[in-house]
Amino acid sequence: MNKSAIVSVQQIGKTLTICFLESRLNAVRADNEPWETIDQSMETGLPDTLVLDFANVTVLCSAVLAKLIGIKKKFQGKVVLMNLSELLREVIHVTGFDRLFIVKNNLD
Repeated sequence: MNKSAIVSVQQIGKTLTICFLESRLNAVRADNEPWETIDQSMETGLPDTLVLDFANVTVLCSAVLAKLIGIKKKFQGKVVLMNLSELLREVIHVTGFDRLFIVKNNLD
């Protein structure tokens, strides 16, 4: 199900998957969509696992990292960061986010 041009939202069972469709997640986007779409999807479906798929993302700004912390605080279930590029994986490691989130290459 595509709720916006910025993210694709799909829920299968109790797993909500958000796939970012833009290659750059910047501060402007961090302040509105796709975050509103994610918030609305988390509220309506009550998933126990939230998967954030970064397969299309090559660049993100620090404001996005702050948004991820906000999601982690709000969401009671597991949060999975999936399909991170090598550069984004390094950012997640250096910032210590790999201790806060589950990081996977794909859903096993």
